[in-house]
Amino acid sequence: MIGMSNSADLLTEYLDDAGETLSSLAARIGRSPSTLTRALRGERDASLKLARDVERGTNGRVSASDFIALCLRAQNDTPTTPEAA
Repeated sequence: MIGMSNSADLLTEYLDDAGETLSSLAARIGRSPSTLTRALRGERDASLKLARDVERGTNGRVSASDFIALCLRAQNDTPTTPEAA
């Protein structure tokens, strides 16, 4: 089983190996690039459907659980209040 710390590496590695961008992956799985980006930044919840679409789109190289772990980690790293300027 892959740990949460490897989730981002898995997605980046897949995109690099496939010569693909996040936008092209999003298009192939029928999602908007902003949907993937917002989930990966922790700005929206990653649904199980989205995670399964990513798993399918990466031919299983990034599992649904890895994608959800990556999104959850981003949510935990995202501040809930704006920082003072």
